[in-house]
Amino acid sequence: MRNEELNVPGYSPPSRLTRADLEAELSLIKSRGNSSYNRTIDSLEALGEEVHHTTGIFPHNTNLTLIFTAHANANEWSDWTEIIDSATNKLSDAFITDAHLTSFLIEECTTKEKVFMFELSYGDAKTYVTHYRFIAGETTKLPPIQQVRVRAFHVPASEKVYYRMKCEQAGSKTCQLHIRYYLHRE
Repeated sequence: MRNEELNVPGYSPPSRLTRADLEAELSLIKSRGNSSYNRTIDSLEALGEEVHHTTGIFPHNTNLTLIFTAHANANEWSDWTEIIDSATNKLSDAFITDAHLTSFLIEECTTKEKVFMFELSYGDAKTYVTHYRFIAGETTKLPPIQQVRVRAFHVPASEKVYYRMKCEQAGSKTCQLHIRYYLHRE
């Protein structure tokens, strides 16, 4: 689509993008009010890394499980809990460099036909990473085996990674899942 068709007053895109053009555009982005631009993660290089990377899987073996537990009360968050698998491996130990979470695969839930939500964070301040909502069903909704890609904030290397979960129904509720992620190149 041509600039005239877009009807953007005062903007004329370059016919060929040069490094100087890119730097000028990045300067505009960086100078915006409340900008959180970080060249390490907000760049063409970072975008390329997200598209082309090797995905890690946690837990790392077929005989291991990862269980999230919801609060016993309906619609209340559980306490923040470090993400640790059945062999006491910590997700944070896999993050030897900064990392991004790319997807979750819900494998099994103890409560069916109910809505679950969970959030992930890192560090002592419980800095937000991402959240996810799903329905664990067998008949009228989606089956419990479902995968979703996420666009999560990055997790700094060696930071503890936490989850908390809630469900629309009271009682004892857990879900088994695995997490896919990639490590940033150093």
